[in-house]
Amino acid sequence: DARELTDAWVAAFGLWNGFAWSHDVLSSRVMNWLRCGDLLFGKADDSADSEHLKKRKARFKCLLRQARFLQRSLPIAPAGSVRLRAAVAVALTGLCLPGQDAMLKAGLEALEHNVKTQILPDGGHVSRSPRAGAEALVDLVTLLKTAASRGVMIPNEISRAVDRLAPMARFFQMSDGGLASFHGGGEFDREALEAAMSFNDTGSKPFGFAPHSGYHR
Repeated sequence: DARELTDAWVAAFGLWNGFAWSHDVLSSRVMNWLRCGDLLFGKADDSADSEHLKKRKARFKCLLRQARFLQRSLPIAPAGSVRLRAAVAVALTGLCLPGQDAMLKAGLEALEHNVKTQILPDGGHVSRSPRAGAEALVDLVTLLKTAASRGVMIPNEISRAVDRLAPMARFFQMSDGGLASFHGGGEFDREALEAAMSFNDTGSKPFGFAPHSGYHR
């Protein structure tokens, strides 16, 4: 099952691997492990044997090792959407794991800086890729929802970025629900996109011109 696959990965690559620990792959994996938190790290029942407990502890330690590596290496992560997602992964880990306030602070500070430099005033991503903007929207909404469930305040700059990203995702959405394919981006995950846009659905009238991103619908 998923735990066995994760345990096999930890045994093979848990200490280091050039590809598996690259910032883009690593940040996505950390976020996905956190999404599966109950399955991978949940408290064991009374019938769990020592081997089960040992593996659960190894998964947790490996997750924390990966997140700390991301935290230390954020300044040298590739600029653009990779660095933004890495910052989200660090902040999300700080929210989800106990006693990681310093990690949360570091992630939020890096994220606040990156949304300022990467999310344009009209809601487009600086790369002009619709998919990059959609990925940023889904990641930031995930962070905001988790913070709300924990009663943690998130910097206004981050929530304001979501306010701009959501209408821009709607701007790029085609009649079938997918995104227009520009600048290396594809249709994206329709369900994830709809869920993220509904988080910030103000009912405002769609716009047809994005001056900062350079698109006219």
